[in-house]
Amino acid sequence: MWLIATALAGALLGHVLRLPARLLLGPMLVRALLHVLGWTRFAPAFEVVSFAQLVLGTTIGCRFAGTAPREIFRILVLSLGTTVILLTITAAFATGVSSISSYSQVPLLLAYSPGGLAEMSLVALSLGIEVTFVAAHHIIRVFIVMIAAAPVLTLRHRRR
Repeated sequence: MWLIATALAGALLGHVLRLPARLLLGPMLVRALLHVLGWTRFAPAFEVVSFAQLVLGTTIGCRFAGTAPREIFRILVLSLGTTVILLTITAAFATGVSSISSYSQVPLLLAYSPGGLAEMSLVALSLGIEVTFVAAHHIIRVFIVMIAAAPVLTLRHRRR
């Protein structure tokens, strides 16, 4: 019930506040607020999360149906290049932050890495690194990207 209630309330809040990606950000904000206030500690069932990942993966995979192998190879090469660039920036940033903070490079690398929240949290857990530190950074990054994307893209579109 909590999952459905926060999803509906969040969708409404996202619409009222005119948030970018309102169907994602709205429920995230409502759920975060309920957790911060200590009203609940609910989490979606494993089956719900697995089903959502299956649907998203299938949807994304279907978009490649009919795509020429050459085009898929080109996309993979571009993805690899982008990943190398992002990891290099992440390593440089983690090194800089570790030199001025009490955190070592490994937790910072996980916190700033361009990867999924669940995946980086599992790596943090397996390495004995504070999962909440890594997860909080990933969630904040998602919020910043989603909120900043619309104005940046609008500005870029106007320049053309």
